[in-house]
Amino acid sequence: MEKGQLVIIIAVAVIASILSSVITANITGNIIRVTPVVAGTDVYTKSEIDAKINTLNSQISSINTQISNIKSWFGSLNVVSIPAGSSVSVDGVSRGTTPSTVYGLSPGSHSVSVSKSGYLPYSSTRTINVGSNYLNVTLTPANTTGTGILYVYTVPSSASLYIDGSYKGLTPYTANLTVGNHIIGITKSGYVNYSTTKYVAAGTNSINVSLTPA
Repeated sequence: MEKGQLVIIIAVAVIASILSSVITANITGNIIRVTPVVAGTDVYTKSEIDAKINTLNSQISSINTQISNIKSWFGSLNVVSIPAGSSVSVDGVSRGTTPSTVYGLSPGSHSVSVSKSGYLPYSSTRTINVGSNYLNVTLTPANTTGTGILYVYTVPSSASLYIDGSYKGLTPYTANLTVGNHIIGITKSGYVNYSTTKYVAAGTNSINVSLTPA
């Protein structure tokens, strides 16, 4: 089959899909016969196919223009929080967890809430403009006094544990720490050193670390 014939068959299939029909096509010279009948006929010329393709391209272009116009009517809100994984609500409707981008917001004022267990909830009224809008939130821990227990587990075990720069022992390890952020460091021969900042809340906390071979 010549390349031109293949293009014609593909074009017929595209047009048929638009018409929600499943067809087969036979080519004889410049005549294309389709089964079943599409749009009242079963015979097309190449020029007719070309005309339909041009019409289809024009329709697609028009749809894309309409989509662009619709997008220009609304705004989006990109919400980032510390800590991540906080729940986001806009106008009382849940919109996922941070980081999250909320689309389709009409220009004007909207109530935005960000919440996470162990932290004080955040809420405000934001003015949304057409296009992209941004909100960065740092949540405040609900309990900033007292102590919490931190269980530290690693794979492999027997890794050296450092908390706030002080050596504590080998994992698994249980530490009694003040509420707040603590720097956790873990080392083991043959593995890449691990470090993170962990917020310890009042009560029970845990961290599980899989070390990466060096």
